[in-house]
Amino acid sequence: MIRSETFSSWIDWSRKFLAVGFGLSLILVLLLAWKAPSILFFLPILLIGSTVAWQLFKYPTLNLIVLLSGFSIVSNTQEGLQATEAMYGIYYFLSMAYWVLTHWLNRGKIIETPFDSVFLFFLLWIIASVFQTLLFGGELKGYFSEMIALAFLFLYFPVKELCSKHEKGSQILIGILMFQGFFAAIRNLMNYREIIVNAQFAWQLEKGRVITNEQLLLIPALICLTLFLFEVRWKFKMGYLSGFLLFLGSLILTQSRAYWVDFAFGSFVLFFLLNWKQKAQLIGTSSLALTFFIVLGIVFFGNLFYTVLEGLVDRLLSLGSATTSDISLINRFMETNAVWEKIIQNPIIGYGTGVSYAVYDITFGFTQVDTFVHNGFYGIWYKFGLIGLGLLIYIWGKSIRSLFSAWLKIPLHKRATIENLSVLMVAIALTSLLPSATTSNPFFLKDAIMTFAVLFGAAAGLKQKMNGDE
Repeated sequence: MIRSETFSSWIDWSRKFLAVGFGLSLILVLLLAWKAPSILFFLPILLIGSTVAWQLFKYPTLNLIVLLSGFSIVSNTQEGLQATEAMYGIYYFLSMAYWVLTHWLNRGKIIETPFDSVFLFFLLWIIASVFQTLLFGGELKGYFSEMIALAFLFLYFPVKELCSKHEKGSQILIGILMFQGFFAAIRNLMNYREIIVNAQFAWQLEKGRVITNEQLLLIPALICLTLFLFEVRWKFKMGYLSGFLLFLGSLILTQSRAYWVDFAFGSFVLFFLLNWKQKAQLIGTSSLALTFFIVLGIVFFGNLFYTVLEGLVDRLLSLGSATTSDISLINRFMETNAVWEKIIQNPIIGYGTGVSYAVYDITFGFTQVDTFVHNGFYGIWYKFGLIGLGLLIYIWGKSIRSLFSAWLKIPLHKRATIENLSVLMVAIALTSLLPSATTSNPFFLKDAIMTFAVLFGAAAGLKQKMNGDE
């Protein structure tokens, strides 16, 4: 009898809550119709999206796949906050909150290894930098803006769980990275086509470039190259070669020299880990790729191809004299010197995000006040101090070292499996990103931060799985 009364009471209260919720919803719709009618269009999309997201939360692996794959839609850089970015941001933070809550309730802990503790401390140290921001007169707007991007670092934990606990976690992750690269490549090629079609002068063809998502193209290019070299079935081998050519071609069209160097460096490291037959294939593939791009360029661009090629060759040859003749790069060296003068005054805890510094810009001929630092390592040191820099170097270096160590311990006859190759591919990917970090700060843009979080999580997860630490 008591249970029946309790149940009836619960039903009554539920009805009241539903009535109140319905009333508040109507009031919200009326307010939007009055104050911001343009937003009403997104209301049903938000409701449908919330329903779909709630269903996805019930399947953690599928939710992570959708979350990482869906990032491709908002990975391009646009001015201002786009509606898609806002919706994705809500989805991301709700997903991470749900992940933490369910893990806390089900197992009572999220941290499983000492490396997890170091990574969590790194995240907490970044968040706590708000005290430095306030202490040194920084802008809270700048702090929150960077924290939103840096929040993608939390992906380390669900990605690590995927690679360590799921039977096919490494295959799923490689598939996600390939999808992200494919989406970015197609979008960049379409944007580049618009540049070529709308070009009115020769210099526009020579300088035409699409500067976005370089890391999303670099990583799958190295993945496809590795898979191609270790694959023995020709049907799959040609598929990997096609993917490699697509990703590398799109990366070349970005004209981002730092990431060209990254690809060359990653390929150079990979070369020394191959047998002689694979080394010959790598050299042959390089020649084939060059021929393929020339033929394809002539077919699609005709006589315009030579103008485009001239711009690419000039960009490539400028690598040799960039440190002495490239005004942009020299300007970044001056920027680094200006930041260093600030660092030595406060080397341990840093200044936090949103704190500006002054540097003379030789490109425009005036003293510029900015918070952004192109050198990634100096940028981390300036904002989060030697503590933050030390944590980052430890996480990065430990991940690379543990993966290469694990790869060398794998017997030769077992290395061609996708799970074992994932160890090599993630190691090469993390190593390849070292050069560009000195001239193109990867810890500022959301796509670069997401890439690092995924790679760090994959490194920790693969190592834990190989060690059998559940």
